[in-house]
Amino acid sequence: MGWNLLVVIGLNIAFGLSVPQIDNGAHLGGLVGGFIASAIVFFPRKKKKLLQATSVIVYITILILLVYVGLFNTSNHSDEAIKLQISHERLQEEK
Repeated sequence: MGWNLLVVIGLNIAFGLSVPQIDNGAHLGGLVGGFIASAIVFFPRKKKKLLQATSVIVYITILILLVYVGLFNTSNHSDEAIKLQISHERLQEEK
């Protein structure tokens, strides 16, 4: 299963880099989240309490950090495509 999984991950990354409309950040975040979740759950008969406790702490820390950044991010960065869309709409409305 290990090599098959690595091949699928490699294909997904290559596909994500070749197609312009795919958000690679979301896919890589899902990959990291999946690894953390698998470390938390582990296999029922192979309990590793220290690894599972560490994974839970890492998961909660990342979750708190993401919520904080999402709520309190005040950056003024915006996408050029959004500015172009707004400009196009205002031109059509003759504003």
